[in-house]
Amino acid sequence: MVGTHFDLSERKQAEEALIMHRDHLDRLVRNRTAELEWTNNRLLQEIREREQLEQVLRDSEEKFHSIVDSSLDGIFFSSPDKREIRA
Repeated sequence: MVGTHFDLSERKQAEEALIMHRDHLDRLVRNRTAELEWTNNRLLQEIREREQLEQVLRDSEEKFHSIVDSSLDGIFFSSPDKREIRA
């Protein structure tokens, strides 16, 4: 009779180590994904805020130009140092 004996304890330890490493990598990926989602949401919020501010600025500029363009009086603008004057 010929028999073969394998030591399965090393294989079992290797499988357990592999499972532990896989679980660790899964946790790392989940954590990094959560960080990226948070950052992405924050950036989207910042984009929305900037778009709103840009619209407020456009509205203000439009109102300003409307007032200046419809004025019958002469309007002059100068720089704070009085070096540049515009009509």
